[in-house]
Amino acid sequence: MLLTVPLLALAACSTSSEESSTQESAVAESAPESAESESADPAETITIGVAFPGDAPYLDGYKKGLEETAAARGVELSILNAQWDAATQDQQIQQLSSSGVDGMIIWPVDSAAVCTAVDAVAALGIPMVSSNSNVGDACADKVVAYTGPDNAAQGCESAKLLGALVPEARVVIIEGVQGTDPAINRTAGFEECLPDGITILDKQPADWDKAKATKVTADLLTRFGDEVTAVYAQDDTMAVGAAAAVKDSGLKGITILGIGGSGAGLDAVKNGVLSGTIIQSPVSDGTFAVNAIVDSLEGAQVEARQILPMPTVSQENVDTFTAEW
Repeated sequence: MLLTVPLLALAACSTSSEESSTQESAVAESAPESAESESADPAETITIGVAFPGDAPYLDGYKKGLEETAAARGVELSILNAQWDAATQDQQIQQLSSSGVDGMIIWPVDSAAVCTAVDAVAALGIPMVSSNSNVGDACADKVVAYTGPDNAAQGCESAKLLGALVPEARVVIIEGVQGTDPAINRTAGFEECLPDGITILDKQPADWDKAKATKVTADLLTRFGDEVTAVYAQDDTMAVGAAAAVKDSGLKGITILGIGGSGAGLDAVKNGVLSGTIIQSPVSDGTFAVNAIVDSLEGAQVEARQILPMPTVSQENVDTFTAEW
């Protein structure tokens, strides 16, 4: 179902994870500066289609970023939620492109698979921004810009942090949804920067889900036992789930790292449950995407890569950060 969000209705910022189509928008102080849009005649209001990937705690803040920034820029959003299904997302991208949207924001469910849909949209002359997860290399030249985290850099930083904390770690990796850019590159960056002496025992997906991460980690701990000395989870939600499994196992001395800077993640770092994480603002993530596509439609020069700030959090500096999700 295609939902159009009227400008005057963009006030709510919380969205249920059970909704299959969502309508929201947002703004963040850390976003790149953009020219303010004039109040447009309703008949001329820009409409941005958003190919939204699915539901996860981080995505609530991201929706808030989309919502508030669209309101500030005077544009409307039409958001379709693929519920982490690549085939559904392809159909929704086609639906958005045929509905008359002026531009599109795409957070791919599967970076490679989305290229067929991206090529079709490009052929229609509709500008696109890939957000948070980049589209595959085969169609990366079809988007105006990529906005979001540098997922490989986050993986690399996590590897360096683990090397400093546990130089001879034997680590299991808890990955996000397979095929997404964060799941691919947070592992690739981690493996590329892993110091000598650290061994990866296994890597398994938990789909950005806390309960799945608890189960996956429990299975890995049953399999490897006290061989495991570290867990690298690709986001804080899964890291907290992994920590629950570690606690239930009774095993001691396991270092756990996350990514994202969620409220639960920062609390876990403060309490010593996690040894570190990396801040990633979901509100800024949504803000960067809306600003980039609106700037492009308004004829402004748009940087091809707009990367979020990504400071590393440890027990020494955790009190200086505030959670957004």
